[in-house]
Amino acid sequence: MWGGGAAGSPGSSTQTRRGGGGGGGGAWPACTVAVTAEAGYTVTVGAAVSSGSGNASSFPGNDGTCTANAGAATANHAAGAGGTAQTVSGVVTAAQAGGAGGAGVNANEGGGGGGGEGAATTATGAAGTAGSGSTGGAGGTGAGTGGDGGRGGDDTGTGITGGTAPGGGGGGAGGNSNTVGAGERGEVIISWTAGSVAFVLNSYRWYADNDFVDPSNPWGNPDIAQDTAITILPYGNLAPTSTVELRLRTNFTVSSTALSAAAKQFKLQFKEGTDATCTTGSWTDVGAQAGAVTWRFANSSVTTSLVSVTLLSPASNVLESYVTTTPTVVNPNSASATEEIEYDFHIEHNGATSTDQYSFRVVESDDTVFESYTNCPTLATGPETADMMRHGNMITAIGEQGFYWAN
Repeated sequence: MWGGGAAGSPGSSTQTRRGGGGGGGGAWPACTVAVTAEAGYTVTVGAAVSSGSGNASSFPGNDGTCTANAGAATANHAAGAGGTAQTVSGVVTAAQAGGAGGAGVNANEGGGGGGGEGAATTATGAAGTAGSGSTGGAGGTGAGTGGDGGRGGDDTGTGITGGTAPGGGGGGAGGNSNTVGAGERGEVIISWTAGSVAFVLNSYRWYADNDFVDPSNPWGNPDIAQDTAITILPYGNLAPTSTVELRLRTNFTVSSTALSAAAKQFKLQFKEGTDATCTTGSWTDVGAQAGAVTWRFANSSVTTSLVSVTLLSPASNVLESYVTTTPTVVNPNSASATEEIEYDFHIEHNGATSTDQYSFRVVESDDTVFESYTNCPTLATGPETADMMRHGNMITAIGEQGFYWAN
């Protein structure tokens, strides 16, 4: 960005026909600042001036404000100083000062000084030339990207010009006139690197399949709570056995950067073990329908792929897909940063080892793991008939007892 240039000086206020000094050019800094997606920021561009010192430009980032200092104007024949360069530290990655104005002739019918050039991106802006006798000085130019300084006025009050954008200082008044060259505006150029979209898996809940797009019956009897694993005991948890279908409802937060529709593909993975972490271990993609993988997607008569009801708490902001036909799924709906999106994975147990434990996680289709996993969905599979021991009519008064098992 560039700060605005200063206007030239009108010369002496007490002695007539003195040449005025040229206005200083605006400074240039380059800055790198952090911003938050969809937050508002006030960008200030130093406005042009018809008299006096210029106006600074600025941009307030999250970690500091970048400011481009303006050129200065002084009274009478003295040269205006160029805007000062900021120290390169923190958010400021490079900086150059604006060019100084040229001095006006401190004598009757003296010429005005030229304005300073706005700073270049690689060097200090060129200084304006001092007035000479009755002739105005030339504006600073040639250093590079900053605007040129204006020409100082002649003793007849002619020839004076303002600076050019960005940040050029105006020429000083000639000795026969108090008309000054204007200081030109600053400029702010914003470029950005979009942060990558990251996700945090927050909540999950196991549901029994009802062959509808939205499940209604939480797993277990009594119902297993949200963010609770399916375990073998108590027996009411109904640990799944072979061919049993389950619904894994999960949501995750879109963090740092907004998510556009169809911008990402996700997939569900599993591993053996329930070590309470979703970031370590050997993971396998949940397989396609009728595949040979231990956990695979189940057949369904549901034709839609869009989730229509929010089931997790706190409520998700954006409902996404009911997943049952493919190992990877594109997000159908967009979401803003910090919003939670909800998915429903319809899977089945395909001959998993009896009384084994499994963890599940959602990742991106290229195996990029999420930023973090607040909860890691887990379950234990139930024993098959061969693993059970039947205890018969132990207490006949209340009927036959249930199944119990041991490894």
